[in-house]
Amino acid sequence: MGVGDAPRSTLVIDRAMDVVRAQFFDVDHHIRDRVHHGVVLRWSQAKGPGERRVRQETSVLGRVIAEEFVIEERDGGRWVKRFVDGPNVGGEYVAFFAEERKSATRIEAEAKAPPKGFDNGLVKLSDLGVQKALEKLLGDHKRALEGYEPGRVRGDVARVLRAMRDKTSPLLALGADEQRAVMSNLLEAATLTAISDEIADDVERHTIKSGAQAACFLELDDAAVDKLVTSTRGAAVAEGVEGRCDKIGARLRKHGVVELGLVFAALIAQVSHGLDARELAVLQRIARTAGVPDADLGRLVAQVDQILTSPASVPPKA
Repeated sequence: MGVGDAPRSTLVIDRAMDVVRAQFFDVDHHIRDRVHHGVVLRWSQAKGPGERRVRQETSVLGRVIAEEFVIEERDGGRWVKRFVDGPNVGGEYVAFFAEERKSATRIEAEAKAPPKGFDNGLVKLSDLGVQKALEKLLGDHKRALEGYEPGRVRGDVARVLRAMRDKTSPLLALGADEQRAVMSNLLEAATLTAISDEIADDVERHTIKSGAQAACFLELDDAAVDKLVTSTRGAAVAEGVEGRCDKIGARLRKHGVVELGLVFAALIAQVSHGLDARELAVLQRIARTAGVPDADLGRLVAQVDQILTSPASVPPKA
C-alpha cells in the first residue's frame, strides 16, 4: 500500500460471483446468522423507502460502541457499507466483485475514511488497523458463505410460528364461516405488509405459507400464494392502502385476533430485510384501527425480532 493509498484487502472465494454478491447484500443473513464475530447487528428503522439501515454494537474493552450504517448498491454492482451514525459517520467500506475463474470470485475491498479518520470507539485507527478490519470483514464473509443459499429463510422463524399457534386455539371453537373470515384477514394483513414495498419476495412467500399452516391450519401452494398476493394488491389499489388497512384492523378487532394478526404481519416484515418505513406504516395503520397504540406495537415488533435473533437460533459451530 503506497503513501496516500486507501487501505485495501483482496480475497478469492470459491463460490460463483452471483452467490457471493447475494450474500454480501443479504443483510438479514448477516443479522440472523451472526456473520460478524464480536459484533451484534439489529435492524434499525429505515429513513426512506427501501433503505437497509442497521444498528451495530461492538464491545471494546468492556465499552459498547454503537453505530448505524446502511448497505447500498452502486454503479457496477459495488457493495457499500456507509456509516451514518456513531464515531465513523461519513466513512465507507466498498467491495468490488470480479470473476476469478469459473465458480470463484475475487473481492477487492477498500475503505474510504470519514473526515476525522476511522475510530474504533477508543482510538483512531492507523491505515494498518483499517486494513486489518477489511481483512476480518472479508474473512467473516468467506466463512459465512459455507453452505449459504440465497433466498433461504433465516432466524428462528419456527419459534415465532409456535408462538402464533399458541394463540390460535380459540379459533377452533368458532363456526366454519367465522373461522374462514378470521383466517382470510390474518392472511391479508400479512400479505399487505409483504407487498407494501411493491413485491413479495421468495422468503416472504415461504413464510406466508408457514404462517398459514401455523395460524390458519391451511396448506398453501405457490399458486395459492400468487392468488393471495394478486387479490390483496387489487383490493389495496381499488380502496387505497389506508382504506384496506382500516378494514383489516377493524376485522381483526371484531374477531379478537389483533395480536395474532400483528405478530404474523410483523414476522413477514422482518423475516427477509427488516422492517422498513412502508411496512411500518402499514402495521401502524392496522394497529391503530384495531385499537393498539404505537408503543404497544413497538414492543410487539421488538419481541418478534428478539425471537428471530435470539442466540438459541444460532446453530452450534462444528
